[in-house]
Amino acid sequence: MELRKIQYFMTVCDHMNMTKAAEILHIAQPSISTAIKSLEEEIGFELFDRTKRQLKLTDKGQLFKSRAKDLLGHAQNMTREMQDLGKSDMGFIKLGIPPMIGTLLFPKILIDYKAKNPYINLQITEDGSLETKRKIMEGELDLGIIILSDKEEVLESTDILKTEIVACMNKSHPLGRHSRLTPERIQKEKLIMLKEGFYHREVLLDYFKRSHIRPEIAVSTNQLKTLESLVIQGVGISFLFKELVMENSQMIYRPMDESMPIRIGLAWRRDRYLTKASKTLIEF
Repeated sequence: MELRKIQYFMTVCDHMNMTKAAEILHIAQPSISTAIKSLEEEIGFELFDRTKRQLKLTDKGQLFKSRAKDLLGHAQNMTREMQDLGKSDMGFIKLGIPPMIGTLLFPKILIDYKAKNPYINLQITEDGSLETKRKIMEGELDLGIIILSDKEEVLESTDILKTEIVACMNKSHPLGRHSRLTPERIQKEKLIMLKEGFYHREVLLDYFKRSHIRPEIAVSTNQLKTLESLVIQGVGISFLFKELVMENSQMIYRPMDESMPIRIGLAWRRDRYLTKASKTLIEF
């Protein structure tokens, strides 16, 4: 059974469309169809139900997909481990960092880490914590600095910082008169929020939902600088890590009536082989 054919199969499963899979793999569609037919002949059953307009996995195909994912994961780990043999101080790390965490922590971490590990290259990807976590799970990233949840069944992690989410506004905003804010006090305020895929957003929406309040989200962005600029200009209020607001002289912050503690840490997939380069960052 060839790994190449299994990779073709998994790509088709990702999109349930052979034409799309062919485009992603940069091969002709007949090559994918032939490879999957060959797989089906080898294992003795059909992987896809082709009687309907939309491709659908058969029950046996679902089981094959599960085993194929494990097999490709083991193959990837083996490749990484063999490539890592003999390497000493050189290496490459694919690291995910959400923009807010990156602004808060990463400049100092990067400077200090690179000073001690000058030959290790870092490829940085900026996404929200939820998307970064997904990419770690799928093997697209080696490590990620993310907001940690209390229950992490697949990820290993090490804590870096504990902070909290606070409401932030420009210095002249009327809400600044209050020492703490309630959902009712900000119910009619226009909110500037980070886009979906940011754990920070999910925490806030869950907070409002528990209070039976539907907030007015005026702007959603994935750019921290844009969010800060809109708050400073009085377009609306937002929610950031307390330390970020404290560093900005044009904004003030107020805690909410219900504390929103946040744990930030370095995370990686528990069952994935860690290269020497990745270990240097974990142990840093």
